[in-house]
Amino acid sequence: MVIAKVYLDNILCFEDFTVDFTYPKKIVNSTIKNEFLEGVPNFKVKKVNILEGSNATGKTTFGEALLSIFVLLTKKQFNYSSLVCDKNKEAHFIIEFVEKGKETYFYYFVDGIIKDNENIFLKIVKEQLKPSDSYKTANERVKLNLKNINYEPLSDVMTFSNIGWAFNFPLTDSNLQKVDLSNMKNDEEDYLNILNKTLKTLDPSIITITKSKEIENCIIVESKYFVIPIESGRLLRDIQYLSSGTKYGLVIADIIFAIKHDIYGFYYIDEQFSYINSEIEIAILSTMIDLLDDCSQLFFTSHNINILDMRLPIHSFSFFEKEDKIKLINASERVLKNNVSIKNQYENNRFECLPNTEKIYEI
Repeated sequence: MVIAKVYLDNILCFEDFTVDFTYPKKIVNSTIKNEFLEGVPNFKVKKVNILEGSNATGKTTFGEALLSIFVLLTKKQFNYSSLVCDKNKEAHFIIEFVEKGKETYFYYFVDGIIKDNENIFLKIVKEQLKPSDSYKTANERVKLNLKNINYEPLSDVMTFSNIGWAFNFPLTDSNLQKVDLSNMKNDEEDYLNILNKTLKTLDPSIITITKSKEIENCIIVESKYFVIPIESGRLLRDIQYLSSGTKYGLVIADIIFAIKHDIYGFYYIDEQFSYINSEIEIAILSTMIDLLDDCSQLFFTSHNINILDMRLPIHSFSFFEKEDKIKLINASERVLKNNVSIKNQYENNRFECLPNTEKIYEI
């Protein structure tokens, strides 16, 4: 699945918030392979979205909003009390996305009105893409169909059972990350290969990682200094001996495996590298990008500004800015030439998102 556009109003901290993940024309010699739909080459969607921004600007919250919409569409569940900001007015969202079928692609336009916990109404248009379609031509057909479709109660609309996603949020008191070894059953040899290469990069003292023969859903981490079993479902914070960065490596290796084997299609990786060397973060991100399959999309949030020096299309970089309301500024809106340093533009506050440190210096 790839998202083309999103509109959020009165959902979490987003007010009249619009973001477009399509782009107008082909990038010559792009470092991201096939950044379009295979078989529909004119339908161009940003496969890689690097989201930068200061603290409390919306990086994690945007992921939470998307996840809430996906849960609403697939399970018809929505936590009204925590997700609607102003209970005295309606919440509104629009999400446009593409799903890959067996032989073709389907473009969905979903318009949702949330009046209260019991009254949620959706308007859904499904359009099969033609080989010659661009986003513009497909969207024009959808807009014509919208005129003949009414809002329906959530209970009466279709369920999007085929949507796949993976969200990884930072470790907090409310998000106690656990080890998940469930993907190992898909390809044990490759899973352990990725796990070994990832964790050995993060901790050179690790000798090998193998699957336990005695304990079900468990791996054995052997280091120069210790041997420990790690079971699936164990809290990251409860694992002894491993550094914080190496613990997160267990999550990161699982994400790499999922991307390589195209298990979910949509990936939102939010600040999983806080304890990891910035060069290693860039190497892992580069690997994830290279492994992305057709009709797959990666969202990656970070505070590491060295990522801005990666050789990616300018439109891959977006910056959250928060004043009266949250905005997401794409680098291509401010920088027109591909040979301009995005990092340099960021450091000169071209994207209006540099943190304000004056209060700290006043101390």
